[in-house]
Amino acid sequence: MNATITTSHSASHTISQEITMFRTTLSRSSLRRIGTVTTGLALAGSLAACGSSTTAADSDSTAAASSAVSSAAPSSAAAADATPAGPVVGKPFTADMGKGNVARITIVSAKYSTGSVGQFAPAPTKGGYLVLDVLWETEKGTTTSNPLYFAAKDAQGRKSDTILGADGQLGSGEVPAGDKTRGVVAFDIAKGPTTVIVTDQLLQEAARVPVKV
Repeated sequence: MNATITTSHSASHTISQEITMFRTTLSRSSLRRIGTVTTGLALAGSLAACGSSTTAADSDSTAAASSAVSSAAPSSAAAADATPAGPVVGKPFTADMGKGNVARITIVSAKYSTGSVGQFAPAPTKGGYLVLDVLWETEKGTTTSNPLYFAAKDAQGRKSDTILGADGQLGSGEVPAGDKTRGVVAFDIAKGPTTVIVTDQLLQEAARVPVKV
């Protein structure tokens, strides 16, 4: 009887130990799994945050680049519009006078006058005179200056030839390379936007200059 009770008690104790060991093992395993899951979730969160930051940074970079291109385009367009396409008052330009001879001409200034431009000049019939201060140089070969190589057209396309007799009128004659001459060229023309036309000795157009007075 005592032996049976002792055996039963030993068996119960063994079973109790096994149950305790099982619970301990189960607890450790569960903790490991929980730790693994927690670590995985934390890693996933970090990756997601990095992805969001990268996407946001890429978006900001793209937006900044687009903004830079957009702001640069109008500036380029404005610069293109501000750059004259041809000769202008105040800056020298070249005119092919034929046979390899090239003149370098500058309309130094332009003004409109309703008064007399010279003792021997005729009275204006269109309201006044467009008066040009012209510098004529030769860039290549030998050219010939002449006030009659200039003409003017008003905004309606009506042509006016140079008048003769203006004080300080541009002289006529050969201008060798490196030499220059300067003088006045005047037109009897209505006030407003005007196009000055420069011709060669055969009266073929060599250049056009817009003038506003």
